[in-house]
Amino acid sequence: PVPSPGSAPGTAPGTVGAKPAPGETAPAVSGVAPQLGVDTSEIVGAAGDSPAERRAAALKLSPRLAIVSSRLEGSIALKGARFDDLFLKNYRVSIEPDSPNVEFLRPTGAENPYYAEFGWIGEKSLRTPNSGTVWTADSRRLEPGNPVTLRWDNGQGLLFERRIELDNDYMFTVTQ
Repeated sequence: PVPSPGSAPGTAPGTVGAKPAPGETAPAVSGVAPQLGVDTSEIVGAAGDSPAERRAAALKLSPRLAIVSSRLEGSIALKGARFDDLFLKNYRVSIEPDSPNVEFLRPTGAENPYYAEFGWIGEKSLRTPNSGTVWTADSRRLEPGNPVTLRWDNGQGLLFERRIELDNDYMFTVTQ
């Protein structure tokens, strides 16, 4: 079981648009660090853009698989199969009824990114998927009762697959 990403409904086929992010001072999830070798210091978007605009620009850097449930909303980046966009639909950042939903994961390129990744390590002669690998999905939406399988062919006779399932609550199951 693994934490998953979330965001707002898609604005274009295969992508998910950004929901307004909580204020610029929103804390990052403790204990989740960016993958080694990935430069997270470069924030996408124009100078003066709001955090929500920079987040939306970051989400456009990869094709996406939408996550839709009664409790979660977001997307998975198909580049790297990274869980990096997740909102908790039933929780808000304050008691105000119009305050933004709690943001659980945030993509690289946005301010203070935090995300979850899975990977393989193999012999140097064997190509394994990494943070730059673009996976294909057998569906555009992950939702309870509708698991999605991601696939990547390494060109050396190996097909890597990840089956991602989401239950009716908050649980993601990833089978590799």
